[in-house]
Amino acid sequence: MTYMEFIIKSVIRTIQRHKLLMILMIILITCSFSILGLVLDQGNKLKESVADYSETYGKTTYYFTADGMTDQQYYEYLDDEDTEIYRKIEAFKNLLLAEKRILFISLVEQPVEIYGTDIPDIFLDGYEEGQGDFGIFQMDGEDWYRTKSLQVSESFFEFFQIQAASGRGFEPQDYTYQEGKQIPVMLGDEYAGTFQLGDIITCNYLSADVSLEIVGFLEEDTFFYDETDKEFKSCGRYIVLPAFSSNETEYFDKIRLLTQVGGVIISDLGYPEVKKIFDEIQQEAGVDELNMYMEDPAAASETEDLLETYSAMTEEVLKQFKIILGILFIFVAISITTIMCGFIREKNYEYGIQLLCGARPIQVFGDIFLLCFGTLLAGSITTISVS
Repeated sequence: MTYMEFIIKSVIRTIQRHKLLMILMIILITCSFSILGLVLDQGNKLKESVADYSETYGKTTYYFTADGMTDQQYYEYLDDEDTEIYRKIEAFKNLLLAEKRILFISLVEQPVEIYGTDIPDIFLDGYEEGQGDFGIFQMDGEDWYRTKSLQVSESFFEFFQIQAASGRGFEPQDYTYQEGKQIPVMLGDEYAGTFQLGDIITCNYLSADVSLEIVGFLEEDTFFYDETDKEFKSCGRYIVLPAFSSNETEYFDKIRLLTQVGGVIISDLGYPEVKKIFDEIQQEAGVDELNMYMEDPAAASETEDLLETYSAMTEEVLKQFKIILGILFIFVAISITTIMCGFIREKNYEYGIQLLCGARPIQVFGDIFLLCFGTLLAGSITTISVS
């Protein structure tokens, strides 16, 4: 019998004497390696999330826009029969959307008043603030439900990484509206079960009776940045409409257009340069006397600080993952070492006899190494099998 055969038989005898302990140790190693793999996987995902967040949000500043018309300018705009002001504001919005040096997202929160269908309270405007009761009122003896909605331009979906979970997203033709045509909408994921794809919703939007056709439902865990509350909000309870244009110039169209100049300019150029671009577009469109508004530097700084804080918190979570990983390594090492030391102490007498009989220390070490390596290998194979 060769010494290697002797070592293998010695290891097998140890395993046979401690079957239960070996099984428990393999289970411990399997669980430890599985947790280790999970922590590493989650750590990598979180690291990618930090990188994506930093690339998407952390290096940018957000400047919010809105119309700043005086009351006199507002009523002149609504009463303007030759629609000159309307055409100028439309040109202003289109120039903002087309400008390559900045990213402008038309983003408007505007209630949709639904009637003819019962709507659960969670979708009512003001529900989260405890004011959902004000979201239900009666018109001509019928219940109307004031629900949350967003009217957004195409870049909204790309920037906030929002997609349809079912149905479809908005197509180019959806951004053009004709009177009497159903407006395509996407609903937040929490609407699933209340409505279905293809359902028609009758409602009042911007003081006009319109019909909405449900073309898609948004994915879960989708968020947008709300300028009013200075926080990210879930899209789960929102009706999302396209920021559509039209060839009409009626009251509905004028109100719709005026809301659409509200939104956010996203840029890393710095406030002076962005303000310069904004003013240039106002002058080109001829609306520089209509008091179109872009957020001032102080407000922009508050927004930037909030987003940087969010990113820093995310990185802190990644650090905590690393600490957990280190503790896990220590726990695995101590557990394996303790059990193996028990086996070695048990075989001290046997090792002594082998040395007295002429065995070299390296050969005795081979017995110990084979036992440790075999146990770790068995645990690794088990981990791979169950993962």
